[in-house]
Amino acid sequence: MTLRVPAEPGSARLPLLWDRIGLLLERTFPDDDPLSVIVRGLVDAGGKRVRPLLTYLSGQAVGGHPDQLDPAAGAAELVHAASLLHDDVIDGAMSRRGMPTAWRTAGRAPALLAGDLALARSMKLLEGHTPDLRASLIAVIDEMVRAQGLEHHLCGSLSPSRAEWEAVAMGKTAALLGWCAMAGVSLAQRPDLAPSLDRFGRAFGLAFQAIDDLVDLSMPTDTGKPPLADLRARIPSLALRLASHVDPGFGDAVQSAWSNGMADLEGLGTRALLLSRAPIEAYVQGRLDEARTMLGVLPDNPDSALLRRACQRMERRLERALAA
Repeated sequence: MTLRVPAEPGSARLPLLWDRIGLLLERTFPDDDPLSVIVRGLVDAGGKRVRPLLTYLSGQAVGGHPDQLDPAAGAAELVHAASLLHDDVIDGAMSRRGMPTAWRTAGRAPALLAGDLALARSMKLLEGHTPDLRASLIAVIDEMVRAQGLEHHLCGSLSPSRAEWEAVAMGKTAALLGWCAMAGVSLAQRPDLAPSLDRFGRAFGLAFQAIDDLVDLSMPTDTGKPPLADLRARIPSLALRLASHVDPGFGDAVQSAWSNGMADLEGLGTRALLLSRAPIEAYVQGRLDEARTMLGVLPDNPDSALLRRACQRMERRLERALAA
């Protein structure tokens, strides 16, 4: 999903915000030491930049100026970049954003250290701001690390419940998106709206992750990573769990593939799409309905309209994945 499509009132500013975050992160890593080069390379490769955009739009919706929101927007994208650098080493991922992963080009240790540097700089960006904001981001990072540990523990098994998938998705994806939206209104001097915006971001993030799991199975060619990557890595995504609940025989076939040489992964991916279609659609719609409800606390203006439009884009992305 990308938000960078000028089409409705207010959306013409999205490319400006997109470029703003790129320039901010370049200034945060001005040196040419090897670790800074790794972080800049990942940032310059693009990505969706959903996290800083949520910060800017939520803050601007209540009268905040981008200058106020830069620290949180930059910190969020750096935490995300750090998680990608670390995850790619853990997962042995071969490509990211259409390019070889950092550990392949620079080595595992430099990639991990670059992720650590990104985390350190994210904290530095928040210097001078309310201690609560930095403390809440540290809590989110803690949540992300524990979720990554839980996913590693559950790897290769479809027996855990949907609630355990949701715990992983909440920590790995949704918690940071919640922080982004919450930080935007907090820095714009509307901390009273922070709980609602945190709930918006978390609900949005769960829908986002569920669709991402589905897109992995639809074998797209434009996501910057190989198709069926999660299936190959034995990650028990929501789509695989729901499909195995609908048809236990499918779950047995996946477990057999994971144990005996990954045979016919394309066929398993197609079968998972068919079996999980209805329950995935219901799950995503429920999370997006919750996200829209939480946005009701914001005034009606072009920025809040873009946040609501992001939910519509998620629905269209779901439709494309289901139609694959």
